[in-house]
Amino acid sequence: MPDPVSHADVDAWVERYLSFMQTHGAFILAAQSAPIDDDVRERSARMQMRVAWLLGVGLRAKQRVKTQAPEALGVALQAMLERSWYMLRVQRLPIGDDDVRATISSIILSVIEN
Repeated sequence: MPDPVSHADVDAWVERYLSFMQTHGAFILAAQSAPIDDDVRERSARMQMRVAWLLGVGLRAKQRVKTQAPEALGVALQAMLERSWYMLRVQRLPIGDDDVRATISSIILSVIEN
């Protein structure tokens, strides 16, 4: 996302993330379900933390008031994005894609502008 970031920029980013989930979401969620094998579980946790860290650091860089723990910011927003995708695509809840995307975009923008 550019700096400064607009609502349209965030909305486009959310759309790309949800499209990415459409392609890779099943694999991502399967990798996150607590594997029995300790090695696989540890690798999965490292992968999840890497993604959360990168997301959190990227968003924190745009914040006026910086979040203390970028990994916590990343985990929270990643969970919101992925769970929203799951509820729309897997559970097929009767909610409009545009409404969910706009809501997520507004939440992310409010986190950036806090």
